[in-house]
Amino acid sequence: MKKRTEDRRHLVLYLDVLHEKHDSTLGRCVNISRNGIMIISREDIDIERPMKVRLALPARAGFSDKYLPIILDIKWKKKDVNPDYLCYGALFAGMTKKSMEIIEQLSSFPAFSNNKKMSEITDLSEYVIDIDEE
Repeated sequence: MKKRTEDRRHLVLYLDVLHEKHDSTLGRCVNISRNGIMIISREDIDIERPMKVRLALPARAGFSDKYLPIILDIKWKKKDVNPDYLCYGALFAGMTKKSMEIIEQLSSFPAFSNNKKMSEITDLSEYVIDIDEE
């Protein structure tokens, strides 16, 4: 398996990842890059196969659509520190230009710096995004 060539950004606001055919939540997107995402989920997802999902987009961030339909190629899975969850690494597949622009916007959202440890962060205000409550 090829190693990631770009840093993923750890999101403060976890985005829902929904099954394409119904509205149930598959998991949460916890980090993102232009090439893929990491999902945390209670579900056991098959790896090495394409999967159609919808990524929930935060309305207050200026997105006109509620969801971004994407195809993910699940590459790996591992147990999370919480034994009730699994972590999955996925690459984007078959992305349109518009989808890539949205992913680029999501990748630039406020996120914890990879150079800071949680214990070093004293002011969370720079990481907060105001979103609509459902």
